[in-house]
Amino acid sequence: MNELERINAIFEWLGNGGRVKMVRELKTNAGQVFAAGEELRLVRLEPSLVDHSFIAVFESEAIAAKIIRIRETSFDRLEPI
Repeated sequence: MNELERINAIFEWLGNGGRVKMVRELKTNAGQVFAAGEELRLVRLEPSLVDHSFIAVFESEAIAAKIIRIRETSFDRLEPI
């Protein structure tokens, strides 16, 4: 995914109210599992402290305390609802 594709993905999420779903299962370092098809809501975008990219912070639509931070390199695991 190049930079323009990543920016377009972010705008597509925002245009859809920030709602996305997981394309495939993802397990966080904290041990939380986000199942394929699970619906998430974009909470905020943060600049990366490592490089000039973004980190998207999402929370589960079903369980608000379930939060995941996804780097630009993993944006392909999400699709708008």
